[in-house]
Amino acid sequence: MSSNIISVSVGNYESKEVMVSLAQRDINFFSYTDPEARLAAIREIFAPDIVWFDFDGTTHHGHDGLLKRSSFLLERLNGFAHRAKGGASVCQNMATGRWEVVPEGTEDDQDQIPVIQGGDVLVVDNRKIKILWSYVDKLDEVLLSRLGCGY
Repeated sequence: MSSNIISVSVGNYESKEVMVSLAQRDINFFSYTDPEARLAAIREIFAPDIVWFDFDGTTHHGHDGLLKRSSFLLERLNGFAHRAKGGASVCQNMATGRWEVVPEGTEDDQDQIPVIQGGDVLVVDNRKIKILWSYVDKLDEVLLSRLGCGY
């Protein structure tokens, strides 16, 4: 991407319901292990010019960038699954949602201790996520080291 400017409309904010839905769907798109299904979900949820600032300092642009990065992470998290942690918080066109990574098959077991915990902060423009920041605040050092800087 040649421009370092991100443009977001202000003044006409989505409803809280739309924002909460987008925050939940943002976290849940990691449940699509099939790349074609994940790309379809990405196109439905994210703006074509999405910018994703990930926890390791990498930045990913557009639908293809999200697909490439999510594929990289899912390959390295083989045997683990993402799940939402609590509800989303909304302020105008910004929402936050928390997530956890747990051993696959334990997503519904709330007593299962996660190996990674983090969250997403997102900005919505025209009913699509335009900017996404992902952060990690609790982690298994060995597992996290497998995630590297992506590509």
